[in-house]
Amino acid sequence: MNIYKSKPLKYENEIPIFSFSDEYIENYNKIGKDVLKNIDIHGENPFMPENYWNSIENSTLLLIEKYIKKNDKILDVGVGLGRLLAKINQDVEKFGVDIDINQLVKSKDSINVCLSKVEEIPYIDELFDIIICTDVLEHVIDLNLAIKNIIDCLKLNGKLIIRVPFRENLSNYLEPSYPYKFAHLRNFDENSLQLLFNKIFDMNVLDISYCGYVNSRTKVRFFNEMKIPQKAISVIINITSFFSKSLEMKLIKYFILPIEINMVLEKKCNTKK
Repeated sequence: MNIYKSKPLKYENEIPIFSFSDEYIENYNKIGKDVLKNIDIHGENPFMPENYWNSIENSTLLLIEKYIKKNDKILDVGVGLGRLLAKINQDVEKFGVDIDINQLVKSKDSINVCLSKVEEIPYIDELFDIIICTDVLEHVIDLNLAIKNIIDCLKLNGKLIIRVPFRENLSNYLEPSYPYKFAHLRNFDENSLQLLFNKIFDMNVLDISYCGYVNSRTKVRFFNEMKIPQKAISVIINITSFFSKSLEMKLIKYFILPIEINMVLEKKCNTKK
């Protein structure tokens, strides 16, 4: 079965290439090289500690395991090193697409991969039962085109599982010292995501979850309204941790903004093209 709508432009390291190299792709190749170099030297991603990376991946994995079935075809958009797909133990067919050739070379042995921008995804319509798209939609140039192309290759009643940063402060990416031209280009919250996928793309919202509560980027959710200093909230949470871990987590989820949000969406039979 041919899974692609068109022939690749070329092959590189046996990986089919569907997008011409440009400034955007070169930008992410540079990021990919920096990530792999740091992993080789220090053993972890330079942009996030390993325990945090695992925690957000596991939050998405819980949702994948809830909806996945034996023999499903599953696509990871922004597959990278293939870490998330590697955690799936179900008997499924695994596919991945990314624009970083450096990371695709690492993941191609266990995953059927190709190189393509999300706006140029080459797969035939209604191929996949589940599509995962984590930490990608904040990066793409044309958000609506990217989402349309993802939905096109999802089966009717198929599940799209996304994860994106939650209410992120984007000012860091505007700093002159920031080393990459392209990084996060937009932020999201639960309302904007539901409006985007339900109203514009006519998808059902099935699940929402949050992750990454404890991190250097955390913010107090109700700081202005409650007039409680952030330091006081931190002290209360730290004291609570000695007596009850479950109560500590409840306080964290009440006071602290999560770093990322997961959402599970279902393609309706009448989803508009």
